[in-house]
Amino acid sequence: MKETYGASRIHVELVEIGIPVGRKRVERLMKSASLKGVSRRCGTRTTIRDEQLRPASDLVDRNFYARELNVLWGGAINYVPTWAGFLYMEAVIFDAFSRRIFGWPIGHNLKAQLLKQDIIKGVATTG
Repeated sequence: MKETYGASRIHVELVEIGIPVGRKRVERLMKSASLKGVSRRCGTRTTIRDEQLRPASDLVDRNFYARELNVLWGGAINYVPTWAGFLYMEAVIFDAFSRRIFGWPIGHNLKAQLLKQDIIKGVATTG
């Protein structure tokens, strides 16, 4: 007998003792009873918010449609776990109009240098 049970383990136990029930039903019943299984993994906290700073303003008002080149650029960051720690991949820097990707640098930290390299490359490429 295990110490922690989520919907999957409860489902298996119920089926083994002869109660015909689906896993999704167990999930729904657990949710309605506000029961959750305990996760074995502790998630890694990648963002530590500074309460003293204001959140960044939404300069494009959530409108990511661009009518011409070099008006709106976007990007995203991925955290890649390795045995030696995290690698930070600035997933893409792209122009929203052309959808052209300018790069995806990888580094061992989230310093601005990683992003700066791609912005310089993008500006040099597009003119």
